[in-house]
Amino acid sequence: MDFADLSKYDDLCSDIFLDAMYLWFKTTKMNADHREPRVPRQKVLEIIQHSILEERKPNVAAMELLQ
Repeated sequence: MDFADLSKYDDLCSDIFLDAMYLWFKTTKMNADHREPRVPRQKVLEIIQHSILEERKPNVAAMELLQ
């Protein structure tokens, strides 16, 4: 994985799990082409609860979040 890929995943995860859920500000993004994901906060919580906590399938959760 090179820096460009890493920065894309980092920006996406910080947007989904930090900015939208816990912070009142937007974190600085490393990828200049970054755009906000269209995953509602409630949907993220549902995916985490079902796929990770109940089903114990983090790969499924990751794929759902990245769609």
